[in-house]
Amino acid sequence: MAAGSSSLTIMIELLPRILTVSLLCLALWLGWRAYCQSPLRLRQIRPYRQSRGALVVLTAREGHLAQSIAQVEAHIEAAMALGLPVITVQQTESLIMSVVSSLLGRHPHGEANAEGHLLMFTVSSEDAFDNAAFEALLVALQVSELYTLSANPAFPPEPTVCSARARGYETRTLRPAAALQPARAEARGLGGYQASPR
Repeated sequence: MAAGSSSLTIMIELLPRILTVSLLCLALWLGWRAYCQSPLRLRQIRPYRQSRGALVVLTAREGHLAQSIAQVEAHIEAAMALGLPVITVQQTESLIMSVVSSLLGRHPHGEANAEGHLLMFTVSSEDAFDNAAFEALLVALQVSELYTLSANPAFPPEPTVCSARARGYETRTLRPAAALQPARAEARGLGGYQASPR
């Protein structure tokens, strides 16, 4: 009898703790649901759902443009989860900065608006490149959100292509379409560039 009474007493003593833990779990669950439906969370996801092209990653292999993939990997994962291919474009640092200057003269902080694609830069000295071809690429991919990447405070940082590939991200590299006739290249909207196989 005494043992039964002791067990009942222990259960009564533990009941407030059990209720507290249950209420805490419920509060956490409700908070997570509210966050997932919040305008902030929806703003992070909606641009990718409205996109019809690809995530373009353009990074420097060396110099002050080369930064860590971790700083933008959330954007890459969001794009990949929604089926957008990730494309890398290789270019020289000096030339990419001139492209950045010409394309972002109206947007010194590196974003045009929040309705379309995320765009990042990858560079190397191997491929020829020009502003007209790059602008044609933007048109072909229907890019409307533009991020430039450097250590300059006016621009957000960027990833490196090698880090992206090492982490298993699917990438394609745009290279000069030497085998294509200029008219065919222009018809494809790449201004003389074509995507390598995935």
